[in-house]
Amino acid sequence: MMKLKALAQFAPETGDRHDLPEMDALTESDALQEAQLLAVELDALAGSVSILLDLRVSLHFGAVDTAMIVARGVRGFHWNCPGRQPGLTAWSIGSSEVRNDPNGFRMSLSMWPSPGAQLEFVAASAEFLVGKVEGLSEAPPDFAEGDTALVRAGVPHWDSMFDLVAWSSIGQLPPGRPA
Repeated sequence: MMKLKALAQFAPETGDRHDLPEMDALTESDALQEAQLLAVELDALAGSVSILLDLRVSLHFGAVDTAMIVARGVRGFHWNCPGRQPGLTAWSIGSSEVRNDPNGFRMSLSMWPSPGAQLEFVAASAEFLVGKVEGLSEAPPDFAEGDTALVRAGVPHWDSMFDLVAWSSIGQLPPGRPA
């Protein structure tokens, strides 16, 4: 087990795939339907973006509860979200689109509640890492209750202890990036 934040440094060989239990979010559009976006971290120095997802209510993942997407050699990143009332929002993914071409790997996530949010990135490579966070319940907390501390305690976060079960990767590692 290791902290999710430390796992962002993990870099499998590109094109590597290790025992993905269900779908591969890097090659199959809409694999992330109904997963909840929890956090995004941009490391401008390293040119990477890490995306943390709760899979407990996703349509396509039952054997694992948490996922992280790490994009490396990021060339573009965009987050668009309407103004919201104060409080926490469970951003559920309605659609995930992926494309890998000579210009890089592209992912676009469209989320609800309405009016929804949009997250997009273009990168040289990406990893999809799935597993289980220690101590999570079977279902996410009720965001409508308004108890911020209770909600945050009931979802994966960067300091959560994580058991990596499977991963996949796509694209080419940026020059100078250790494999």
